[in-house]
Amino acid sequence: MRIGLGRTGLTAVLGMVVALLSSASAALAAPPGSSAPPVITFNGSVVQIASVTPKGTVFVYGIAMEPTGWMNAIVRRATYLTDSGGGAVSWTIDKPVPVRSVWFAVDLTSGMAATAYPDGFSAASLSLGDANLRKGLSGDIEELAMSGYAVDFAVVRPGRGAWARYVHWDASNELPNERGTPHLKVLDLLPVAGTKDSPPPAMKPGDVVLMTTFAMTTRYAITVVK
Repeated sequence: MRIGLGRTGLTAVLGMVVALLSSASAALAAPPGSSAPPVITFNGSVVQIASVTPKGTVFVYGIAMEPTGWMNAIVRRATYLTDSGGGAVSWTIDKPVPVRSVWFAVDLTSGMAATAYPDGFSAASLSLGDANLRKGLSGDIEELAMSGYAVDFAVVRPGRGAWARYVHWDASNELPNERGTPHLKVLDLLPVAGTKDSPPPAMKPGDVVLMTTFAMTTRYAITVVK
């Protein structure tokens, strides 16, 4: 999946990205007594995920900004990988792992998730709160939001599928005081990685939420709904 972005603006801004993390990878902490989170590494065009449930399935999701002539393109890659029993999986993509990319892995058996990005690239991890995970009248999360020029939103529901969508702030029908805050309803996400089902109308415990924005500082977030 590719989405064109003008080189003027975002490309220039990306040149000013500053390092806000001392490590190029992060994982959701494992609660006491649970499995350890996955570990993502890169080797050429191979994305490797270790510390996964033996013979379990892992959802892998990468979002990258790649040059395409005078334009930049947002390129999404998503797949499911099944471990053969060694506790690790790998995925060879169509080119060397792009430097400007953020990767997520969700162990669909343990529910643990992790993120990583290549050496030479800087990104900042964010915690998601009520302003990002907006509840409807039912008390369930029905809308996702994140500040920035444009945001990639993704949701993984273990056992059912995954959905994602890239949203510009000027295409998300925001309220006047939300200018600069892309957002969308969960049910407006689109299927990825071969998912056949439509997205759910609301989140439920165990769902995994991913958000990424390429801006002055690339920022990403991952959380498991409680």
